[in-house]
Amino acid sequence: DDLFLRAHVLYSDSEAAEFLWGLGWHWYGDPRHEFWADPAGQACFDNVRRVHELRPDKHLWVTETCQELGPHIGDWAVAERYAESIIRDFNNWAEAWVDWNMILNEHGGPNHVGNLCSAPVLADTAKDQVLFQPSFYAFAHFSRYIRPGAQRVLCA
Repeated sequence: DDLFLRAHVLYSDSEAAEFLWGLGWHWYGDPRHEFWADPAGQACFDNVRRVHELRPDKHLWVTETCQELGPHIGDWAVAERYAESIIRDFNNWAEAWVDWNMILNEHGGPNHVGNLCSAPVLADTAKDQVLFQPSFYAFAHFSRYIRPGAQRVLCA
């Protein structure tokens, strides 16, 4: 996970840091969920906290997420992955969490490189149906209860 390294380089340059509103990153690389990821691990939620501690005046956003390898129809493990990541990122000072694909077709596309993915909503074009996936309900829970200006209450 290069998030902290990149933040350190950028924020160490006072001229560059002056123009940085914050940092965004993608969630890919967790060896629990991606076959190609470094088995030593890239899901470093602590690095989000470390970047916040480096510059607490700057913003932190997860700017792209999606579950790869097809549509994962009805798969609650995808929703659990989203929920875990949202909670762990927010608990480590992230302020926003954005999915890359809110709706795709039943095959997990289209996209420009043929990298079929899942999405919270799938449109079954053959049956003319909309399929709300478990990840939709995970997002809905956070969207409904985390309102603008909400304060995080930490508990253990």
